[in-house]
Amino acid sequence: MILSRRSFLKMAGLTVVAAAGASMFTGCGLTTFTPVKFVAGDPAEVTTTFINATKDLNVLLWPGDAYKNADKCKKNVATQMTTYYHIDISGIEFDTVEYKEATEKAAAHVEITVKAKTQH
Repeated sequence: MILSRRSFLKMAGLTVVAAAGASMFTGCGLTTFTPVKFVAGDPAEVTTTFINATKDLNVLLWPGDAYKNADKCKKNVATQMTTYYHIDISGIEFDTVEYKEATEKAAAHVEITVKAKTQH
């Protein structure tokens, strides 16, 4: 196949536009949210009741926050629980926040240990 200079420049221009356009769509993967899984703390009776009541909720977090800002994660989860799902969390405290990488058996998720609030 013989290419003229004009055909070559057209093809090169189309290739550059296609490569630039494709790179715009890869940014969408960075804005995904990660599901939250609650783990029972102490006392187990109180926290297990909370976990059973919330196991089917779609609580999501930005995964980067689990690495950098556990307090922000706790506040965000508390807001989702009270505002969107109308769950009373007055007797519950979010203790530890940990991001769990995906494995063969489980998807990536943020794991939050839940414990009963201590009465002062």
